[in-house]
Formats: sequence, C-alpha cells, structure tokens
Amino acid sequence: MAHELVKGYQRERISPRCAIKADIMKGLRQGDPLSPYLFVMAIQVLSRLLDNAADKGLLEYRPFCKSVKLTHWGFADDLLVFLKGSTDSSRVILGIFDRFYKMLGLKLNLAKTELYCGGLTKDVRQEIFHISGFKVGSLPVRYLGVPLVSGRLTDRECRPLIERITARIEGWAHKKLSYAGRLQLIKSVIHSLANLWCAAFILPKKVTRAVERNFKDKRYGIPSHATVAGAHGDTGWRDMKCREEARQKLRATLNEIQFCAGMEDEVIWAVAKKFYIRSSWGGIRRKSNPVSWYKLVWYQHYIPRHSFICWLAILNKAFTPDRVASWTAGQKKSCLLCKEDEESRDNLFVACGYSKQVWMKVQQLCGLLKPVGDWSTEFAWAVQHLKGKSVQVVLLKIAWNAYIYFV
Repeated sequence: MAHELVKGYQRERISPRCAIKADIMKGLRQGDPLSPYLFVMAIQVLSRLLDNAADKGLLEYRPFCKSVKLTHWGFADDLLVFLKGSTDSSRVILGIFDRFYKMLGLKLNLAKTELYCGGLTKDVRQEIFHISGFKVGSLPVRYLGVPLVSGRLTDRECRPLIERITARIEGWAHKKLSYAGRLQLIKSVIHSLANLWCAAFILPKKVTRAVERNFKDKRYGIPSHATVAGAHGDTGWRDMKCREEARQKLRATLNEIQFCAGMEDEVIWAVAKKFYIRSSWGGIRRKSNPVSWYKLVWYQHYIPRHSFICWLAILNKAFTPDRVASWTAGQKKSCLLCKEDEESRDNLFVACGYSKQVWMKVQQLCGLLKPVGDWSTEFAWAVQHLKGKSVQVVLLKIAWNAYIYFV
C-alpha cells in the first residue's frame, strides 16, 4: 500500500503531493517493557489529530486519498503522512505536530524527518522546506524493512536483500551444522527474507536468480563454482581455521598434496563412477545383515513418526526412565500408569496392567482375539504372523506402531 502511494513521485507532470516520513523522539524510557505499548497508545492520539484536521477541511488530502479518507500510514513508530503539496497543508501539519508535543511531550525530530515531493514547482518546494525545516528526502527509502520506490524496482535497489542473505549464510559457514540443519536454516530464514520482499514487489529476474544461486551454492557449505585452485594459494590453504585437532590433521594431510599447475579440476567419486545418494550412503554406512523384523516397522503404508518410535522401542533405545537413570545415576521411578513396577520398555508397553488392557482392546478392534503375553512373546508373535499385504496384516502393523507411539 505504501509503495503504491509513492509511485510516480519522480515525475513532474502529476498533481502536487507530499509524503512525510516522520521520526518522533520517544520521551519514554528505553528498555521499559511498557514503553512500546505506551508509545502505540500515544501514536493513536496523533492519528486522531490528523484525521480530525482532514475531516474539518484544515488538512488537504493527497490526490486520490479523499475517497478513503487516508491521511497517514503507520506501523508502530514507522509513520508516513500523506498530504497535498501546498504551503498551507505544510503549516497545518506543523501545527498538528506542535499540538501533539504539548499534549504528550513527544516531539518531532526535524533532523531525521524527511519530506518527499512530487509535481511541485521549484519555488513551492523550496518554500515548503523553508517553512517545515524537514530534510530533503529522495526515493528509494526503507520502510518496514523493504524499499519504497517511485517506479519499477531495479537490481540496484535489491542489493540490501542480496547482501543480507549473503551475510546470514556466511555467518553459518563455520558452524557445525549437518546438511539437514543447514537446509532447514536456509528454508526458514533465507526464504522468509525473500518472501517479505516478494509480498511487496515483483522482484527482477536477475535478483531471483541471485537468491536461488545463493541457496544452491551454500546449502552444501561449498559454492557450486568453487575450485581447488581457489581454495589453495602460495602459502597453503586459504581461510581454513584449525582450532580443532581433527582440522589440524586434515590441513597437515592436505598440505602434503602436490598440485599440477595448469590442469583443470576434475570431480572424481570414489564410490561409483557417478554420484548418487544411494551409492554414497552405501559407501559410508556400516553394513550388517537384515533383521527379521524390519518389515514390521518399515512397510508400504507406514507412518514415519510411529515407525521411528517403534524402531527405538524394539532396539530398547527409547528414553524410558530406567535408561535415563542409568545415564545420570538418578533414582529409578515406578511406572506412571500402574504405579507398581519400574518403568522400563517391557513394563511400559506390555507388562503394565493399563497398557495390557489398551493393547487387548486394540487387538479386538482389529478383529484379533488372543491373550497378551510379555514383550518377547508379543514381539515374536508379530514377527512370525504379521507378514504379507493383506488388509488385516497392514491394519495390525499400523495399530501396533501407533499403540507404541502413543503409549
């Protein structure tokens, strides 16, 4: 909205108009938790003064704003005042700010308040600046984190966006982040910065490409255009911090490599001829024989969060109180459901009287009538009988995983 209101201010043949980016000196103590609320309440008084002056005909509306009775646009302490480009309107605005100062003690900061004019002659513009004492403003200007421009957004005006994204990424470069962690930061932080601008403007193609390039280059921590020659100089490897012992050993090993001048970089994947995620995972993971129960957890219609907790329970890696007590040498706790035995995996899921009744009821709902045994018995029965792709088998698998997850 504010962007539309300042559109065309660079043209001369338009109806006279002015916009004031007001800076009000806060008379409230900084750091006081009530100061933001008190300031917003005070700004409501100024808003009423501006609207009342326009309703009485003392303050002339900016062109095309009379039908909606728009005199100002503000968010917290970012205030834009719109008026007709005339000396009379300028005097009225100064009188309103002076009255506001006498009422609440909040004074207009003339040194930081800027005036933007459009469609005014040179003499009228000079007279308005002489009367008001405002600074001569020029667009674009930042408002609520994005630039206000009078015309089409250009690449030069989008530099703050690119610089801010680059600064955020470089701040993460030396942090110990996994690929997933880095990707999540990029999605949540960088995309939110870009979306803020996209909500107000149609970004030029050059800018969107630069944002996408930053995203692609930095999600792995290494730019896509990086070369070995760019990382190695006459004195060794550049920008390689060696505070940790592992990094020191890596740098010592890399410094032993002899480079052949004049040769181009070549990407060589040691695991296979071509890079695939599947082959890379197969090359770095520790292989072992498949377990007999993997289809009990990972099947076609599995729910990821349910299967993950079930997988932890089968391996006895869930954070049950008996395991937590063994790590911290704390006191073991009794089961919160039955208040009798120690809360362990076997007790929590089957041995507890409450859990046993719940699992028996779930079995009945799935059309299965059998007694409930201990954990080993139930697990062995599930591995032996829950095979195939029948509706009842899939339903029992889903029910078993969901039961462990919610318990």
